[in-house]
Amino acid sequence: DKNYFINNPGRYTLKNGKIEQQLSPPKPPTLVVASEVGSTTVALSWNPPEGMEPSEITGYIVFRDGEKVHKGDTSLSWVDTGLKGTQEYSYTVATVNVQGTESEKCLSTTV
Repeated sequence: DKNYFINNPGRYTLKNGKIEQQLSPPKPPTLVVASEVGSTTVALSWNPPEGMEPSEITGYIVFRDGEKVHKGDTSLSWVDTGLKGTQEYSYTVATVNVQGTESEKCLSTTV
């Protein structure tokens, strides 16, 4: 048997002899905008979630019309390609924290 001592308040899990603090779910990014719209491309950009340290974020997931189309790193932009020029698309973005937990999706941006 091992004894474990934790200095910081919070929720923890013990798995395979290792203690890990359970982080709160991440917040969604803010202010998602289509910074450039071409005939077959859309360039999206967003701000990081408020109140989260950059070290807590491992990446962002972009959804087009509710379907996951991109899982990226900590970059705050992405270009969607191969689109149909006369069609309307709705985009949302979610944040992923260091524990792999996904945030709620941000408010949608329609182009």
